[in-house]
Amino acid sequence: MGLRTMAFAFNNFRSLRRRMKCSDGWINFSVGICTETGSVAQTIRFNEGRVRVVHGVNGGSDVVLKAVDDAVLKDLISAPPSELLNMMLRNRLMIEGNIACLQLFTYYLSLLSGRMHEKMLNRARKNEIETRRRESCMNEQGLAGSLN
Repeated sequence: MGLRTMAFAFNNFRSLRRRMKCSDGWINFSVGICTETGSVAQTIRFNEGRVRVVHGVNGGSDVVLKAVDDAVLKDLISAPPSELLNMMLRNRLMIEGNIACLQLFTYYLSLLSGRMHEKMLNRARKNEIETRRRESCMNEQGLAGSLN
């Protein structure tokens, strides 16, 4: 999902627009996204209830996500928000600026792709259970054989 698609959704769907406002008013921030190779450089701005995507990343962004390459950005889009931390720990993604704005941005992403992420997490959980079940069966057979 591209940033322009995200902007369209937040500008046009009332259920999403509601999330951009708190008791103090509109939540205003901007997120710059770029690659170290320079192939991608865009900023998404949430300002007074409107979302806009502009070309380039300037110093006015509250937080900047800097990816190693385009593949990392593709992974970021399809991964659940919890995977963001793993990408940072593996030095595939660097963060500059206010991390609270990044958390809000990933929350907004999860609003758009929540069902897809839920299915991915359920599938991963199911695979992990199967793997543990197979490993425990193999360990029990190994233990039974060593006792004889």
